[in-house]
Amino acid sequence: MAVGFADMVGFTAMSERLSLDDLAGVVDRFEEISLDVVTSEGGRIVKTMGDECMFVADSARAAARIGVRLAEHHTDDAYAADVRIGLACGPVLPADGDYFGPTVNLASRLVGIADPGNVLISAAMRAELDSTAPGEFSFRSAPNRELKGIGEVEMVWCGWAASPHAPSVDVGDLRRRWRWWWSSGGMPSQP
Repeated sequence: MAVGFADMVGFTAMSERLSLDDLAGVVDRFEEISLDVVTSEGGRIVKTMGDECMFVADSARAAARIGVRLAEHHTDDAYAADVRIGLACGPVLPADGDYFGPTVNLASRLVGIADPGNVLISAAMRAELDSTAPGEFSFRSAPNRELKGIGEVEMVWCGWAASPHAPSVDVGDLRRRWRWWWSSGGMPSQP
């Protein structure tokens, strides 16, 4: 099974700056987009935890499609906060509608170190995608990291396969920089 976590970027800073009504609107939009995207790709929301949701899918391909689409939808939606996504695949232990085990732990750790607007996956998931969805996704190496309770992990960034019609400027990256500046109260870095 594939497990994913989506986490809103800058939620703590937003919670300090927004009214409770506006903050509730951001959380509602996050949950709405997450539910729509996850279910449209055949996945299931396991739980939402305020600024984060956990989802599962029966295949690495479905989970990767969910992850990339979640990142896109949150970047493109003017009323949603950006998200970071962590994905892993492997055996899980189902119990009372939730899932447990090393695969869940790995996905949870990956979301914690993913960059805003990006999808970080395990090397095992990349291998699965290479064999089950060749050419659908592109991958960029990420440095190996020592993850608490897990050890050193090989991971990669995941996105859609490059298109010859892709824009030369990453408009999503510019939006992420602006949102990060807005939510943190700082100045955006130059692209």
